[in-house]
Amino acid sequence: MTAAALRISLLAGLIAAAGALDAALVSRLLPYGPPDLALLVVVSLAMRHGLLPGAVAGAVAGYLRDLVTGGPLGVFVTAYLLAGVLIGLFAPLANQRHPYLVAGAAIPATLLHHFSAWAVVTATGLAPVAGLAALGAAAVAAPLNAVLARPADAAVGAIDALIFRRHPARIIGRGVIR
Repeated sequence: MTAAALRISLLAGLIAAAGALDAALVSRLLPYGPPDLALLVVVSLAMRHGLLPGAVAGAVAGYLRDLVTGGPLGVFVTAYLLAGVLIGLFAPLANQRHPYLVAGAAIPATLLHHFSAWAVVTATGLAPVAGLAALGAAAVAAPLNAVLARPADAAVGAIDALIFRRHPARIIGRGVIR
């Protein structure tokens, strides 16, 4: 397996694990405005690698969320994709060394995610959703996502460090016994 295929597999597994944890545990503990772990993985990927990885991760996470929730396909795909694309667009402009960069990006990504999901549901007439209730849920979820953004970024960083080693192993000499 190549390094790129391994990285993609590990990141897809991280997105799936975050989505499963969201559906099984987090949304049950905090029914009003729970943090969105899959969105945090999307934000971290978009901040670390830019527009295209952010968009792909957003589409995958949104599709998995649509499958898990049982609603119509496309609502969360749109919301996650939009968040991944916009965060990925602004990633080159940010100071990548700032320790709270992903936490700061998680707040507008959460607000954008909630607003775009609300807009899709309202525009298509899938369900009557009160705008103030959606805004309240986003206001509760945004700080929670900001707090959890650094651990999610650490998980993505660990996968990157595992795949992209600075000093790849190479042969020093023949016949060297350690």
